[in-house]
Amino acid sequence: MKKIVVFLVFISVIIEYSIAQKNEYRLENLYGAWGDTLTNSSGNGFIFQPDGTWMLIWDGNISGGNSEKGITYFVVNFDTTPISIDLIVENHKSKEKGSMLGIIEFIDEDLILIEFGESEQRPTKFSDPTNSNQQVLKRAKEN
Repeated sequence: MKKIVVFLVFISVIIEYSIAQKNEYRLENLYGAWGDTLTNSSGNGFIFQPDGTWMLIWDGNISGGNSEKGITYFVVNFDTTPISIDLIVENHKSKEKGSMLGIIEFIDEDLILIEFGESEQRPTKFSDPTNSNQQVLKRAKEN
């Protein structure tokens, strides 16, 4: 009986440890500007804001967020493996919505791997690194 209790305690510690490891990163870790490492700059990338909106950085120009025309917002699910991310664009006037469904992995605190599917299909795993829908993004440091 004592062996069974010890075994059950051991299993519960292992489960708690794996849950803690899985949730090492949180939504707050995603906030900020992320630049494309391919161009080695923050001239292309994303800005994820604490209010749930995101902005696109393209050739140094920033678009998105919340404006008179519409809103761009994101939804992240840290309970999935890999972590799922949805980038949503909504037109205020027509109420039309479009979305890019993707997956994300924190390589470390300042580096993420992100991949989006095609035709509103979410990838289930990361594909070949040469896939044009996959990017490694580096956190842009504040000056």
